[in-house]
Amino acid sequence: MSGARTITAGAGRSDITPPVGSPHLNWGAATHQVAAGIDMELYSTALYLSDGASEVVLLNLDVATLTEGLALEVRQAAARESSVSLDRVLVTWTHTHSAVPLHDTPWMEQGREVFLEYQSSFAARAAQSAGEAKRNARPASLGWGKGRSDIGINRRQHLDNGRIITGNNPAGPVDQEVVVFRIDDTDGMPIATVVNFAMHPTIMGHENDKITPDYPGAMKRVVERNLGGLSLFLQGATGDIGPVEGFTGDLAVYRRAGAHLGYEVCRVAEGIRTAGGSLEFQNVLESGAPLGIYKWRHEQETPISIRSGSRVARLIPHPVEPVEKLESGYQELDKQLRLAHQDGDGDEIKRFHYQVKRAALQLQRAQRLSEPGAVEIPVQVITLGEAALVLTPLEPFCEIGIEVKRRSPLPATMFCGYSMGGYFLCYLPTDEALDEGGYEPGISLFGKGSAKELEDTAVSLLEELSTQ
Repeated sequence: MSGARTITAGAGRSDITPPVGSPHLNWGAATHQVAAGIDMELYSTALYLSDGASEVVLLNLDVATLTEGLALEVRQAAARESSVSLDRVLVTWTHTHSAVPLHDTPWMEQGREVFLEYQSSFAARAAQSAGEAKRNARPASLGWGKGRSDIGINRRQHLDNGRIITGNNPAGPVDQEVVVFRIDDTDGMPIATVVNFAMHPTIMGHENDKITPDYPGAMKRVVERNLGGLSLFLQGATGDIGPVEGFTGDLAVYRRAGAHLGYEVCRVAEGIRTAGGSLEFQNVLESGAPLGIYKWRHEQETPISIRSGSRVARLIPHPVEPVEKLESGYQELDKQLRLAHQDGDGDEIKRFHYQVKRAALQLQRAQRLSEPGAVEIPVQVITLGEAALVLTPLEPFCEIGIEVKRRSPLPATMFCGYSMGGYFLCYLPTDEALDEGGYEPGISLFGKGSAKELEDTAVSLLEELSTQ
């Protein structure tokens, strides 16, 4: 499928790779504290779009999380670099679990000075891509297509004893759809390939001490090598989707999964014609056989109008234990972890590290819900003709993304979590998952009815913008 529409577009990239020796604390089961090496660089990739009246910059970062404050710093710096108004600068991240954390943690002992220096320069480094994208802007056309990939699986595995773990659940729901936007200049040269897919980048697990972008980074390299231009990976509704093969220290596994997805993206992208028209029969050429000769007949292309809007979804808070009780338990576990590090006992470090991380998540959750009332979550929508981006900072379950895309009035809708900053590790489960329990509902801020509220807010905004 293609939807040939004209626009002005440019892409840019800057290096945001942290140095070796940076804290590497994304896994509770890990015994190492700092990154021992870099397997693949991390990037900020930006896409600039303009219809002549409105303009947008979208930054896509190879990082695990982005706090609300740091996301605002990145957007402000990108606005300055690109001279685009702040409300039209958007930021998303891939959620790779083998990057370094960009938020401080009390148990960050080794590599703190490296972390603080990296964090202080991060916004400026990321924003460089926005300026480059604006400078590279030129007339372009956009088309879209869809494919499928089976590298992901529902991760809410039910054990015989009733426990729900983060594993493989082949019977559970999964979103295998790959949505691809292809943007070419007027000479047919690729500017950018934007990919939306839902799967946790948790292939590289606790045994890995290397910095990697996980499978999204490997995918982007395959796409760029084969198609040209730059590639952005917009993480989907992946709250309950993980890799079929994950939690490993084998670097080849994430590269293989990225290649698998990348070649599907290439297949879809090669079938997209960004220049509108159709094959038209010309004549019969007599040869050894009578040959039908066809040529591509170009049609007048329709300019894209960029529409943008945002709303607040008022989600229902989940009941939590008192902050004082959780804080006391967390402090005791943190004390035990520090003692284990002093003694150099690997088994004790592993034992208390995951307990401290779980306790910290519960404490953060309770602190955020200490104020009564609904939790207000921003939802941002950008429409580009018959294409749309839906952005939320949460980790929604895949059923939510599937439903928004199904209900969207626009045929090429990308549903993206991990956007705009804040709400660190805020899963948005379905009502059914809240009844079942398990890891994600256990640390979620949100109660029953919240998933439907987010769906309805996103669809209502899509409907409004599609009729303007």
